[in-house]
Amino acid sequence: MDQAAAGNGVTSGPLKLTLTRRVPGLFDRKLHVTDGQGSLVFRTVSVRPAFNFRLRTALADASGNHLMRFRRKWMGSHHGWQVFRGESFDPNNLAFTVEPDKRFQINATMKLFLAANSTRQRCDYRVQGSFLTKSLKVYKGDSSQVVAQMVKEKPAFSIGGKGYTISVNQNEDLELILVFLAIRHEKFRVRRMNLYTMGIAHAVNAAAGLFF
Repeated sequence: MDQAAAGNGVTSGPLKLTLTRRVPGLFDRKLHVTDGQGSLVFRTVSVRPAFNFRLRTALADASGNHLMRFRRKWMGSHHGWQVFRGESFDPNNLAFTVEPDKRFQINATMKLFLAANSTRQRCDYRVQGSFLTKSLKVYKGDSSQVVAQMVKEKPAFSIGGKGYTISVNQNEDLELILVFLAIRHEKFRVRRMNLYTMGIAHAVNAAAGLFF
């Protein structure tokens, strides 16, 4: 890495990594994070089969050890995510939750609430941007302070997938930031899959109208 993360997952200095969406495809959800030398540092893995009713994913290190696990929650009108430290979904290990903004936005905001934030009057972090645009930014709470950002790399032929450069400020929880970005990607992936399904349905209905 350009700067190593401290033992507790907090960056000891400004850090730059590369995030890649591996094996491009509509239903793909695998992300790989590499350092400046191209060595694998983190990756996301499915805890259950990819088409499980309730999505469950883990952030793993290069050796495959699960550092955090996250899953969709289905309570309320706006689905969110629960994130747990370690290799289980034990409620005692809940690290934070992520909620989509209730307002309609093209580049929807997502807000992160730490488990210790019991009042939830203000978020601890928020992310704005889209994988369709060239960048995502992670802000501290509701402020304008940017603690991390992700910028799409220049297009190039690659069988590895689309790449993004991640910059993380000093003294930030690297694992938290990466999971937050992975959840934003997951939301984008599901939305794209839904739009694709709707497109197929419209095409089938249009074709059927030619014969019936």
